[in-house]
Amino acid sequence: MDTLLVELETEGLNRLNQGDIEQAANIFAKIVSKLPDYEHGMCFYDLAGCLEDLGNFEKAEENYLAAIKYDPDDLIRLGGYASFLYLHGDPKKAFDAHLHLLFLESERGQTEDVENTTLAVKALGKRLGLSENEVERKINEQVS
Repeated sequence: MDTLLVELETEGLNRLNQGDIEQAANIFAKIVSKLPDYEHGMCFYDLAGCLEDLGNFEKAEENYLAAIKYDPDDLIRLGGYASFLYLHGDPKKAFDAHLHLLFLESERGQTEDVENTTLAVKALGKRLGLSENEVERKINEQVS
């Protein structure tokens, strides 16, 4: 069965790279229904990205969250979810997700990523009506 799932995942990724997002989504959905733990839940992340591209934001968020459950501190999963929320989700949830991402990037010494995430946090803070001082305080709590 593992060989079948590897082949399915490869096919899904190929379809995604070819721009056949709907078929890629179907393949990733098939994988997560057969074996949700496959590749530590990473196919949930792939499925979420496809669903986001297809405009199915509710299902995309569900799948981002399912992927994150397997590894809450994975920068790829969390970054994808934070970006999704920035574009399509609740600004408060996006703000919180970006703060968590900022903490992890800072903790791991990823200076360039910290700079980019800081910009997103500031923009989200503005969107939420927070003062610059409030936002700076929250940023400093994460990077100290």
